[in-house]
Amino acid sequence: MISKKQVFFLVLSCLLVNGVDAKTKKSKKAQEVKQPTCSNEKDCTNMKKPCQCYCSVKCGYRKKMKSDRPVYVENDPTGINCWCKEWDKKNYKNNECDLEQAE
Repeated sequence: MISKKQVFFLVLSCLLVNGVDAKTKKSKKAQEVKQPTCSNEKDCTNMKKPCQCYCSVKCGYRKKMKSDRPVYVENDPTGINCWCKEWDKKNYKNNECDLEQAE
């Protein structure tokens, strides 16, 4: 049979482990610095420029990835201008991102 001391230490150990895990998750989120959106063609198409392009898979902006081929659209009617790929521009309405942005 388990004594009260053993139960206490078991509960305390579980709480400590969960607390450390929660702190680790928070610190990872704090390390993720949100980049600005790409505001011009030069920044959009330059893969080394730390700015975000629009991704129609997630219906939002994200950091550029190695597989991206950013496309800049001057006077874009959606107001997005910098798309991560041509695919994102073509599938903006198919993925109903236009409805999400309207909310």
